[in-house]
Amino acid sequence: MISQTINRAFNILKLEKNTYEEISKDRSSIYGSGVTIFIAALVNVYLFKHFIQPTLPNKIPLMAIFLIWIFFNWYVFSNIMLKIVKLFGGSRNLENKKIAYSLIGFSNTAEILKILIIFFPNFVVIISWSILMLVIASQVVGIKQIYNLDKVTSAVGVVIASYVAQFFIISFLVVILIKLAY
Repeated sequence: MISQTINRAFNILKLEKNTYEEISKDRSSIYGSGVTIFIAALVNVYLFKHFIQPTLPNKIPLMAIFLIWIFFNWYVFSNIMLKIVKLFGGSRNLENKKIAYSLIGFSNTAEILKILIIFFPNFVVIISWSILMLVIASQVVGIKQIYNLDKVTSAVGVVIASYVAQFFIISFLVVILIKLAY
């Protein structure tokens, strides 16, 4: 299973569309997806601890950052994306949430590459944006393949709409938490 997960992760980085078909047909791909998202979360939390937390006036518990990152980048985003795929006319795999979790988990493989920021801190912006573009590209390819969308533009629309919806959900939750704090 570990070698299969590593192989799939590398194929996702290469944007091989057959890998997404393989993921959608393999019921156990959710576990490899979980490992991938877990490692990506660890990398992001480490970078948060190393680069961002020292600049904050208060310490934020790293376990909270880790759990929130996984929750929003895996669970929430997968469910939002699945609902939006239905609106854009996806024609298969719409009822199986595990496929959505597998797709989003593996699409975050590129997030692991953020470890390069440690070695090249002067290129933090370039590395971060490049990795974000790779994550988005892998999500577009995966959505088109797995949900059988007619056009690439529809898959791009699904990804953009999913990120916008997630932004509004997070903003709404932040506003509520701020209001509750006062």
